[in-house]
Amino acid sequence: MRVPQIVEELNRTMRSGITRTKEWRMQQLRAVLKLLEDNEERITKALAKDLGKSAHEGYLTEVKFPLDLKRNSSIFGSQFGEDK
Repeated sequence: MRVPQIVEELNRTMRSGITRTKEWRMQQLRAVLKLLEDNEERITKALAKDLGKSAHEGYLTEVKFPLDLKRNSSIFGSQFGEDK
C-alpha cells in the first residue's frame, strides 16, 4: 500500500469515530510499559548515542517518568479511554 492510500484510510477511520476497545488500548499501554522495563539499558544507551543524553537523564526522562505514571496513576483503573 502506498503512503497516500494509508493516510486516506487512517483519515477515514478517524472521521468514522470508530475506535478500538478500552481493553485493547490498555493492553497496548501495558505492552509499551513492559517494553520500557525490559529494555531500560538499551534505551538509555541509544539516547546517549543518538541524543547525547547521560544515562541518568535518559533514564529519568524517558524510562522512569512513564513507569512512575503507571505506578502512581489511576489511568489503569479509571474512565481513561472509555469505548465510544
